[in-house]
Amino acid sequence: MGLEMLFLLTTRTADWFVRRGFSECSIESIPEERRKKINLSRKSKYYTKKLQPDMSGISVARAFN
Repeated sequence: MGLEMLFLLTTRTADWFVRRGFSECSIESIPEERRKKINLSRKSKYYTKKLQPDMSGISVARAFN
């Protein structure tokens, strides 16, 4: 898929995401298009996680051929 980074907004479950490798970040780290839609009154916290590249050599196309 080519995804390099996940981001999320949460108001309650920050500790769950931190235990799974997410790091708190500033709102400026969120893509601009998404940032425009954020309801600031919710006072969400922002988190990101860098994804590891798939080094297995197995792709969906190859796995089912």
